[in-house]
Amino acid sequence: MLDAGELLPDMLVPDVAHPNCGVNNTRFNEDFSGAIEAKKSIGNRSLNIPAVRLLTIHGLQKFRDQLDVFE
Repeated sequence: MLDAGELLPDMLVPDVAHPNCGVNNTRFNEDFSGAIEAKKSIGNRSLNIPAVRLLTIHGLQKFRDQLDVFE
């Protein structure tokens, strides 16, 4: 998403529980960050919920196609 300009590092992404996202989105400490900058959520904090949400928006096939470039 960063490469495509669909996401900027300082854009806010949600780090909140979402009952319909299709994954187990609970944390052992039940602590969520709320709105967090993309660069922090997928960089130094490595938060799974924002990453899954962004991947869902971006599209699994699009992501896989990008990975094929590295083979």
